[in-house]
Amino acid sequence: MNIISDSDIVNRIIELVYEINPDVSFQTRYGGIVFELCNNGHCRLLGGIYRYKRHASLELSQGSSLMDPSRVLEGTGKFRRHVKLKSVVEIESKGCHALLLQAMLQATIDRDSEPHSKTDQP
Repeated sequence: MNIISDSDIVNRIIELVYEINPDVSFQTRYGGIVFELCNNGHCRLLGGIYRYKRHASLELSQGSSLMDPSRVLEGTGKFRRHVKLKSVVEIESKGCHALLLQAMLQATIDRDSEPHSKTDQP
């Protein structure tokens, strides 16, 4: 895969994330581009996009808890999972939109259900 194809994959993932939630922020970190959802100074790392020699990888920080009926998520770690992408077409065919949407919804629900500090409780 050439660099132009890799860039196209990365750019399309970034566009897709913004389409789902324009409040997501991106940073260059860990050798790729990470994206996180922040609210009131509390940020939750959702995942990242990484380029490799023959593919790009969409990493999802809490991927192990996502529904994946097509079984496109790879990895065996406790939380993190990834989708290998060799073309822009695979972003759609591997269901990346649904996975990203789940990850963002989960981050919002998890954030809202976290216990409040003692000073916030009545």
